[in-house]
Amino acid sequence: MGSSDSQPEYRPPPPPPPPPLVEKPWREQEFNTSIKKELLEEIRNYKSLIVSVEQPRILLVGQIGAGKSSFFNSVNSVFRGHVIMQATSGYGDTSVSKKVSEG
Repeated sequence: MGSSDSQPEYRPPPPPPPPPLVEKPWREQEFNTSIKKELLEEIRNYKSLIVSVEQPRILLVGQIGAGKSSFFNSVNSVFRGHVIMQATSGYGDTSVSKKVSEG
C-alpha cells in the first residue's frame, strides 16, 4: 500500500466542547426509562374529574411555522414507540392545515 517510510495522515484534534448555556441547571432533573414508563402510564390511565369529559382534548394554537405539527408528531411518536408523521408539517409562509378536524 505504501512504502516503509509512509506516515499516518495528520488529523487535528477535535475542537473542545462548547461551554454550557447556563452555569448551572436551574433545577435537578432525573430522567430514565423507568420514569418515562411511569409518566406514560399515568397519562394513559388519566381519568377526568368531570363526568361529562370522556377524554381530554388539547388545542395547539400558534403562528404558521411555530412547530405545532412537529410537536404533535413528537408526542405521538413517544406514545407509539416509533417515529410517526401523522400531522403534515411544512415550512414557509403558508399553512398546511386547511380545516379543523376532530381526532
